[in-house]
Amino acid sequence: MNINKIHLCILAATAVCACQTEKLTETAPVAPDYKVSFVADIESDVQSKAALATNEAGKVQTFWENGDKVLVYSEGNGASNSVKYSFETALTSPSTSAVFGYNGDDFTEGEHYMAIYPHTESGRAANFTNTRMAQVDIPSGQKLVAGGFDRTAAIMLAYSDNLNSMKFMNAVALVKFKVADANITSGSINAKATEIAGRFRGDIVIGEDGTYSTALVKYSSGSTNAPTSTLTFSMADGSSLVPGEEYYVAVRPTVLEDGFSISLNGEYIKNYYIPEFKRNVIYDLGTLSLPQKEEEGGDDSS
Repeated sequence: MNINKIHLCILAATAVCACQTEKLTETAPVAPDYKVSFVADIESDVQSKAALATNEAGKVQTFWENGDKVLVYSEGNGASNSVKYSFETALTSPSTSAVFGYNGDDFTEGEHYMAIYPHTESGRAANFTNTRMAQVDIPSGQKLVAGGFDRTAAIMLAYSDNLNSMKFMNAVALVKFKVADANITSGSINAKATEIAGRFRGDIVIGEDGTYSTALVKYSSGSTNAPTSTLTFSMADGSSLVPGEEYYVAVRPTVLEDGFSISLNGEYIKNYYIPEFKRNVIYDLGTLSLPQKEEEGGDDSS
């Protein structure tokens, strides 16, 4: 199952949005006090954020929420820079279309732009010469959300050579599962010698036809959020997972040397021998159960 893509249209000064401007502005909220703003539209059947709901067609779809933020980098600040602009949306209710605005007067326009969701205060840097971002973090300890997943792990990257449009592409793969037991509070995914969480470099690979793809590449990041082959997950409040609910965990797309395994409550459950995690793909593990324990007591026959 593929995760669909999120399309953004940037509106700045007198720039004209080339993708469905009239349709979007009819329903999207306005941000009159912002110096720069863009309209973000989310396509149907998207499962790339933690905020999921059912649309009018009865399908599960991603919705922007009040306060959602993205970071936008402008080449106007130099070929290599750590200057980032925080664009935020204001919504009275979740919506598939929203205006993201930058509340400031120091936004520097450039020939090229890169952006990332989710917003973070950490010191990411963008390099326009190599079209890459440093310090892109997949949390090695993720907080589960029933029907969705940890929004800090919902990494999406974007690139544009103009102010007319920007397309966000999912940079992660998702592992989906349910549980059958009512007393499961935590778990882990172990890819053995393959790094699936931690800090990576986000590359934007531009094709000859102008289209692009994204990749999270391992690089020397020191001890801070170092890449790891194991990630853990649990509910934010420490409660038990709800049997029958769907949960998602984000992992780095990568070739797997020997598949991966999953554990629940510290107990090994199963190995999965797949060759790789692919970007923008959901891997459904089905319903997981704890190992059956043998009943204590011996033979009471006489």
